[in-house]
Amino acid sequence: MWTEKSRGRMAQIAKKTKRYPSDLTDEEWEQFAPLMPKPGRRGRPREVDFREVVNAVRYLVRSGCGWRMLPIHFGPWQMVYGWFRELARRFLFQTIHDVALMLDRERAGREASPTAGVIDSQSVKAPQAETRGYDVDNAGNAVLRRKVRRDQLIPLLRDMQPCLIGMEACATAHHWARELIALGHVVKLMPPAYVKAYVKRNKNDAADAEAICEAVTRPTMRFVAVNADAQSILMLHRARHLLVRQRTAQISAMRAHLAEYGVVAPKGRAHVRGLIEALDKGDGPLPAMARQVLILLARTIEGLGAQIRKIEIELLAWYRTNQVCRRLSTIPGIGFITATALAATVVDANADDEEMP
Repeated sequence: MWTEKSRGRMAQIAKKTKRYPSDLTDEEWEQFAPLMPKPGRRGRPREVDFREVVNAVRYLVRSGCGWRMLPIHFGPWQMVYGWFRELARRFLFQTIHDVALMLDRERAGREASPTAGVIDSQSVKAPQAETRGYDVDNAGNAVLRRKVRRDQLIPLLRDMQPCLIGMEACATAHHWARELIALGHVVKLMPPAYVKAYVKRNKNDAADAEAICEAVTRPTMRFVAVNADAQSILMLHRARHLLVRQRTAQISAMRAHLAEYGVVAPKGRAHVRGLIEALDKGDGPLPAMARQVLILLARTIEGLGAQIRKIEIELLAWYRTNQVCRRLSTIPGIGFITATALAATVVDANADDEEMP
């Protein structure tokens, strides 16, 4: 008869054996037990068996069943689900995964922390994006393939021993390189075009990570210098380029609208000032409504010009304090705009000749 006494006896017998392939071993539970929440000092004594809770979650993941279909050995499914939510809120399952990974690496005769890693920076732009990690040993064999969310990447790499990390030199790559260098890692950036040759199959995060890992170990690979202070100068150039395009579009629109009423001006931005002065004076055969629209465009052009001048003042100030820019400006045809753009883009002309650590 299935009584409380017999149920307890069967539970004690089941704990001594692995009922399912997904159950924790005694060695694993000895490592995980200290990570479990401590009992509170007040209230009723805690009766839940965290080992059964973890076993239930592992069984659910391996079998793919629903919460209501969990075997009765694990206890009521409501209790298991409730503690699952609590442990997930504390990020405990991520810690359990890391500890299990370290045990597997040590059992295989490797170091607990990886010696090299690869990050596909194209996959860590969005806040909820995931990056594909690819870890290899000294022989070049893959020992870890793992997805990590963007907000979990820095905490994960902070706990690792310093290692070599390869990345594609694309959007946000320099930011991640600076963050990882601050943690003590060695970061190598590579042009995406050079990494493409090592992609073995269709493009995806896993294939890209494997290709980066292969490319970063090539002795003939060319690397990109990590950009630090000069990145703000490049941002000024891109913002100026955008404002210049917008100003050109506004000028072209004003010329087209004025031409409909027979008002034209010679080519060149310098002659637009005369059109704006004519609009302010109210000269010409323009209706009142059309004049209001054109004055709005004129004020937009003037505002864009003022913003462009502010950026150019910042570039000129940096140009005067940078020796590389001053030397570049001695070349005929190169002014402070081109000189600052070259100095900020090519941070280290000898970066391609760097030796691998």
